[in-house]
Amino acid sequence: MAGVLLLRPVPAFLYSVLFFLFICFRNRKKLHTLGLTTEHLKSALAFLAVVLAASLLFHVRHFLTNQTTVITFLSQAAFYLALFFFTEEFIFRGYLWPRLVKLFGFHPGTILCGTLYGLLILANPGNYHFETLTPLILFNTLFSGIVIQYLFSLLYMKFGNIYVSTILRAGVYFFILL
Repeated sequence: MAGVLLLRPVPAFLYSVLFFLFICFRNRKKLHTLGLTTEHLKSALAFLAVVLAASLLFHVRHFLTNQTTVITFLSQAAFYLALFFFTEEFIFRGYLWPRLVKLFGFHPGTILCGTLYGLLILANPGNYHFETLTPLILFNTLFSGIVIQYLFSLLYMKFGNIYVSTILRAGVYFFILL
């Protein structure tokens, strides 16, 4: 396959899934408070269809030259959407952000959650090597984590669920998936 292949370390994946399952079982009757609602679900599914169609069109040359297949692309997209993007959105937007906002207020809670998200990006070994980590990369990554947190938190408040922010986040990666 050509392009970028998104590989996540297995331990990070396992921690994310275990945390997700722990929170789900702990809050069985309160999943709606974690961004898992049916509110605007049809809009989110329509948005997912548009994002997938656009990314398929973007990668059409890979399909036509037999570098990969549509089935491979869609299976990778589903895998990353369900197991990484959804889990991270659940943890950072559905679980952590509302609690930090309640404790510290909107802006401090959002900045703290975004900083933690930026640290998660830095902690992924596939993103940076620590010997090449400069203060500018550190600042840019933490700043982008905060900006992403504000954007996705606003989407969470507008739509009342984490689905739209999950799809938007995954959509960016769908364009570099091959």
